Amino acid sequence: MSNLVNKETAEAKADLANPEADHDRVERTFRADFTCEKEQCGEVVFCVGKGLDCAWSWYDSSDNGTDSGWAWAEELIPTFFQPHLMMFVVPENTSESVRGCVHASFRVFFSSPGNALNELRNALESLMDHLQVARKIRDTRKPLSSETQPLRKLSLHERIERLPKEHAGYKSLLLAQKWIGNAGTHGDPIKRDDVLDGYKLLEHVLDGIFSLHPMATNINENKAPQSISREREATLSLFRESETYTK
Repeated sequence: MSNLVNKETAEAKADLANPEADHDRVERTFRADFTCEKEQCGEVVFCVGKGLDCAWSWYDSSDNGTDSGWAWAEELIPTFFQPHLMMFVVPENTSESVRGCVHASFRVFFSSPGNALNELRNALESLMDHLQVARKIRDTRKPLSSETQPLRKLSLHERIERLPKEHAGYKSLLLAQKWIGNAGTHGDPIKRDDVLDGYKLLEHVLDGIFSLHPMATNINENKAPQSISREREATLSLFRESETYTK
């Protein structure tokens, strides 16, 4: 990368200037820019991150003798991209609230996996809102009449269990994602692979809910097979033409 700027941190420079310091690890800060290779895009993306130079050695014993040595290995770890990378393609028809939470997760994926999971959990709550799953219900545990029973906030788990029948098949996927998201909320140690697991689950759900095949959309809207819908439309068309001719 000819445009890579990669420099030692101030602390690393001080250590390198000290002859008595251990120099087997050198911490760095880098920046670089990338350009999308798709002709219709060409977007420029800026990246910053941290780097690490480590001295590593090897020892190889074989029939022909012994080979050993050492070398420097450089590792660059991105922490932020602007604009953020799309970890998966969000369906075009996804509700704005869900889309916003997903993109918020993408923004912090490299710098803060825990917060990325928090945003995914928010995406699930927004998805429940979009599917019109209640946030609160009358607290029937209270020995009062239904009119005076206070409202009780439903947990995300309870909301997922209340999914409409047409989306009930996604319960297991959403519950699995909820358990992953809980770890981020509770401050448990999170790895990027955990977030990627959450992305895979959510991508499948969003594709199923917001990327319906046009045929499925047509059937759902008319609540009937396409052949019946076409017959209905043909009948209505003839009726309209007849009315026009009569007038």
